[in-house]
Amino acid sequence: MATSYYLGFDGGGTKTRACLIDDAGRVVSEAFGPASSIDTVSLETSLASLTATYDALPEKHPVSAVFAGLGGIAGTRDIERYATALKKLPFVLEGARVGVENDVNNALASNNGTLEGMTLIIGTGSVCFGIHEGKSWRTGGYHYKEGDAGSGFDLGFMALKHYARVIDGRHPASDFSAALRTALGITDFPTLVQYFDTINRTAVAKLAPIVTAYATVDQYAYKIIADAADEIRLLVETVYRRLGFDGCDLVIVGSLGNADTAYRDLFLQNIRKISPAIRIAKPFYDPAHAAALIAKSLPDKPGGKEM
Repeated sequence: MATSYYLGFDGGGTKTRACLIDDAGRVVSEAFGPASSIDTVSLETSLASLTATYDALPEKHPVSAVFAGLGGIAGTRDIERYATALKKLPFVLEGARVGVENDVNNALASNNGTLEGMTLIIGTGSVCFGIHEGKSWRTGGYHYKEGDAGSGFDLGFMALKHYARVIDGRHPASDFSAALRTALGITDFPTLVQYFDTINRTAVAKLAPIVTAYATVDQYAYKIIADAADEIRLLVETVYRRLGFDGCDLVIVGSLGNADTAYRDLFLQNIRKISPAIRIAKPFYDPAHAAALIAKSLPDKPGGKEM
């Protein structure tokens, strides 16, 4: 009997990762490629990035099913138009099962390869997502102009607000503000005004480690992480209650969410107060491998619902 192959994509704003698995779930081939988040690039460029990433696989096979978990997918219209285009790519066999969803699905499946439970992503941005008994709910993930509460950007932006108060004398100078000054290279009002006016999400998020490093010795840094930890509780609690969980796994994804800091200690304490039945987990599969497992599980039946 011929072997079937299943392909997963994890598409972000800076890169795409592909993972090809076989019938037994064995990883056959993996590769990286260009950005494919439709927040970052056009649909046409995103599809070209998927093709380039597939072409970079050391071992290639046409696939019986493919799942693309991509940044920027937001609603039925995005899913339908992307799935239609995905079916036409040369490595997708005729009649192949195709699924497209936001990349939070890859994060959720990174726990055990299934779409059940909850995931909390805390990196540059923040979002909580869950699926329970076929129903899903998402909190956060509106991106940095909304604030991305509890994220690296959030911590960094609150640090900027504190530093503005230090510059004009509303808050006292400290080792914390000195570290921010060194990182920013800004010492005056006009330059900080310009920085706020041309704010860069990634650059601001890079201030988060300074906040977490000083949180145990500086009251202003501690307040930033305490407020952010409460926002994380709100993200998780809303999904947990909305989906009617009575205990579940919560897989935490993202560099800030898994760093050994006082911030992580605080938000984990808050999560445990929601319910002691929430089981904290770290990813077992990388997101592209998780996407490939989702592809393998897509329904066979004609007209079956695509993920």
